Amino acid sequence: MVTGILTDFQAYAQRTGSDPANQKTRQNYGEWRATAHPDQTLLWPPARNGPCWCDSGREYKKCCGTPAKN
Repeated sequence: MVTGILTDFQAYAQRTGSDPANQKTRQNYGEWRATAHPDQTLLWPPARNGPCWCDSGREYKKCCGTPAKN
């Protein structure tokens, strides 16, 4: 998963001369963001015994990895 903020996306679209409403622009932004900021890219799904992506501090399998218990 790649996260970003709207102002960063808008700057990317303006810098590349792309239409922000176009789905391909959003896809290209995600690919650029994953390459430019790999430290901010989250693998999906998280490792079963790894920390949950929701920042709860719990293991994935004991948090969002068990939706029936949530």
